[in-house]
Amino acid sequence: MRSQRGGGKKFSGTRKYPDKKSRLKSELKVIAPQQIDLYKPKVHTKTMAFMINLEKKAVEANASGATLRICFRNTSLITAAAGIVLLSTTEVLLRRFPTLKVKITRPPNTRSKNETERTNVVHAVLERIGFYRILRLGPFKTKSFPHVDNWYIGSSDQVEGESLSDAIKITGDLGVKTKELYRSGIEAISNAVEHAYSNLIPTRKLFPVKKWWIFVGIINSQLIILVCDRGHGIPNTLPYTQSESLLKQITQTLKNFYKDKKNQSPVSGDAFQIHASTLVKETRTKMTHRGKGGQDIKSFVTAHDGAQLIIFSNKGTYQYKGKGSKYVELGYNNHHSIGGTVIQWSIPIKPE
Repeated sequence: MRSQRGGGKKFSGTRKYPDKKSRLKSELKVIAPQQIDLYKPKVHTKTMAFMINLEKKAVEANASGATLRICFRNTSLITAAAGIVLLSTTEVLLRRFPTLKVKITRPPNTRSKNETERTNVVHAVLERIGFYRILRLGPFKTKSFPHVDNWYIGSSDQVEGESLSDAIKITGDLGVKTKELYRSGIEAISNAVEHAYSNLIPTRKLFPVKKWWIFVGIINSQLIILVCDRGHGIPNTLPYTQSESLLKQITQTLKNFYKDKKNQSPVSGDAFQIHASTLVKETRTKMTHRGKGGQDIKSFVTAHDGAQLIIFSNKGTYQYKGKGSKYVELGYNNHHSIGGTVIQWSIPIKPE
């Protein structure tokens, strides 16, 4: 340091080894949380803090030439929606930084209540959703888990029903009304392709990948179907895809709806905008006196007892589910944005 202050080269050695050259940090580590999950608000915050840190460290590693290490040593759970966000986040980063070197620390073996030996379900989940393949790692041999092996994961940048049809085949003989599922799924896919990455919406966000991802699987006696994109998010696209007069009418309708629900739903923020987006077709139909078929994001829920719709978009979460003969709508705003949209439908199924 003395020679540097005197105008010479920076001294990087030690007293014992004065000729030692300094090395750039060869590895940047990102530690994943114990639960990678979006459904619980507190865990949502930790999960997205991890994703944000992952993106930050990827930028640093790319600039310095260091290796990015993603450490799952503490992770014992990855849920469906969070898993697809992790997969899509990683794919976007690697498309943005194609020479980025990535290593992983595997998740630990765990033992469930009904198991005598320790197994690694998280490792199997990461392998099955294609996370390791995106990183150009593996394939790894994993123990067979029936509830994981039958999952379907696909993606595309077009509005095409082939991936959706292939995904729906997994529902088999579960008693699911595939017509309504297809309608809801195509609605989400169409929105992702037509609006999620639109050039008409001002943004500083980069879109190195412009596509949607789909997941279908059975988890904890629930059939789960979800569609994800990494675009602008519903709260940002809504003002550009709908007329001002229509949005004013929807906003007033929602304010009236929320008057007696102070502790249940938001009256502003991203969750409010997501809820508003689900009323666009219904409101437009009333205004123009003509229907829209059945191609509505809620149609799958209204066609099945016990079904539920969850929409995560940017910082908002919105839920729509049946309760007896009524439908309950809830929403809340999160601390961090998921950087896009995840639309999930679920329905309870009887175990075989």
